[in-house]
Amino acid sequence: MAKSDLAKEGSLADLSGYFRSSFAMGAIGTAFGAGLGLKMLSGSTRDATNFGLGLFGDLSSAFAGIELVIQGEENLWKSRPAIFIFNHQSIADGFVIVKLVRKDLAGVGKKEIGKVPFLKQITSAAGLVLIDRSRSKDAITAMQPLVDAIKNENKSIVIAPEGTRSVDGTLLPFKKGAFHLAIQAGVPVVPIVLHNTAAIMPKGKFGTRPGKVKVEVLAPVDTSKWKSKTVQNHVDEVRALFLNALGS
Repeated sequence: MAKSDLAKEGSLADLSGYFRSSFAMGAIGTAFGAGLGLKMLSGSTRDATNFGLGLFGDLSSAFAGIELVIQGEENLWKSRPAIFIFNHQSIADGFVIVKLVRKDLAGVGKKEIGKVPFLKQITSAAGLVLIDRSRSKDAITAMQPLVDAIKNENKSIVIAPEGTRSVDGTLLPFKKGAFHLAIQAGVPVVPIVLHNTAAIMPKGKFGTRPGKVKVEVLAPVDTSKWKSKTVQNHVDEVRALFLNALGS
């Protein structure tokens, strides 16, 4: 194939990936609107939020061209509420995680999201707590609403314990926030291992590439005997489960 043909094919693929990403991210508006409509009809904020979350996960994954191959799917429902933790490789992780967990969900995000007017309203409705990752003490205080959501509303929490996306797929050190949260709320930790979302949407790239994503949902980890003074041991134990599943 001539170089000009290869360049043209590459440009078309980039354009297609750009549109896939645009539609995938734009699905949040569609889902939010649908959830708002359901709330007007039913009066239930929770039902509307759950419907919107599930719809966003389905639409965004479909638009991005993601086909999930799931092992241990039953572990998503064994123990709820729970702290769902996942290894962070790509923006596409969000599409996958919401599609998997689907309902009764809250999460943690960067405070910068709150500066975007439209996203601020959506994330607030979805129960996202925005924290300043540069101020760890404030971040712990900011997580109190998540403890309340677990205890009072039976909501599950989704957190990426690495705190940021891995550039090369190597598992980064885990921060302790999710583990302290599990101790405070008295709920299990459910590890979700994502294997190749970076291939769908690499860090620093906007376009998506359709493909299969392997997901391993590991058995819930009992935290009933965990203590704050030994939290690093628990962090290391759970991180070892991810390393084993990733073959590292």
